[in-house]
Amino acid sequence: MRLEELMQALNYAKKGRGRDLLIQEQLKQSDPYNLQNMMVLEKNKDLQFVDRVLNPEQYPTPTLMDGNKMQTHVMAAEQDEDGNWVAFPNVVMKDGEYKKFNSTDQAMKYAKDSNQIINFGKGENAKQKALNFSINYKPESFKKYYEDVQQNMGGLLS
Repeated sequence: MRLEELMQALNYAKKGRGRDLLIQEQLKQSDPYNLQNMMVLEKNKDLQFVDRVLNPEQYPTPTLMDGNKMQTHVMAAEQDEDGNWVAFPNVVMKDGEYKKFNSTDQAMKYAKDSNQIINFGKGENAKQKALNFSINYKPESFKKYYEDVQQNMGGLLS
């Protein structure tokens, strides 16, 4: 398990989502090419945070750091007040700069107010899709693009 995966696992464990981690691991094995999330990205390519995933070269190099870890999105998946499972970034591009919210609640409010949110619907299936997306949203092209950036800056991408 990579450090990033371990950190995500610990975060989910704090939220009582241990069972979800097992389901996510099963989803990863059943969809090794991450096609489900690639379809979600394509369907939502008009959202600015999704465009940053699909076209990272068109955006500034990440300036937010958590230790030596660059932060471009820090995705979250939560249930909204209507019972829908949604995914949204905790890091947004605002006025040409990256901005990280102090809490997931602030990020979710901003995402809803600015329509920068992906709604997966209600129920257990929607929950698992939202969680899976928030963990595995990065296509290989995104990862590859940032390999050089990471090496040049000495940071890890989140």
